[in-house]
Amino acid sequence: MACLVLSEQQRAVREYTATHAREVLGNAFDSYNKLGDQLTRCRATQPFYEKLISAGLLGKLIPKSCGGSSESYFDMGLVLEELYAVNSSISSQLIGTSLGLLPIVLGDSQDQKERWLKPFLTSKGTAVASLAHSEPDGTANFLEKGGKGLGTTARKEGDYYIVNGEKVSLLQTQIIRWLTRSRCSSGQPIAAVGTTRVRIFAVFAFGIRRTVVLRSRT
Repeated sequence: MACLVLSEQQRAVREYTATHAREVLGNAFDSYNKLGDQLTRCRATQPFYEKLISAGLLGKLIPKSCGGSSESYFDMGLVLEELYAVNSSISSQLIGTSLGLLPIVLGDSQDQKERWLKPFLTSKGTAVASLAHSEPDGTANFLEKGGKGLGTTARKEGDYYIVNGEKVSLLQTQIIRWLTRSRCSSGQPIAAVGTTRVRIFAVFAFGIRRTVVLRSRT
């Protein structure tokens, strides 16, 4: 039977997060909502995001085994719940970054974790990551037999990979620092070669062409 009573450590995580959420995000919405367009409002959230990082809240979304301070995924849920209760927009930046880091957390070697996670463990700056998986033609059931598979490909040439394809629906598109991208590991879409060889690549976002489509929310 599941125990629904928080431990002392979990209560401390929740209270710490709730305090910083109120202090950092309490008046954030009023400060950026008055700005003229969505892109400007998005960029205006960065100082608040930086304060959350300085408070160690991004580290609370990264497991201790990887250099963060999270004891469990349940603890991460407590952090996100308290942040979302105060400001859903800025909390989504932390959610998006933690999702972008998840392939590194779950699948990389220790050496790779130390290399790629380092910028996100300093409690300084505004390091942002995102997971780029969705594609313009859709990715639901992308490994289903007979399906289209992933259209993005990566072909190895010498010491480098040549990546070709499009990704859509990324969080924080305009402020992203680097991203993890899912693609097939051959030069053809997965469905065409009849394989499930999917790889995740960590890619710095500098130099990648980004087309931003802004939609108003009701």
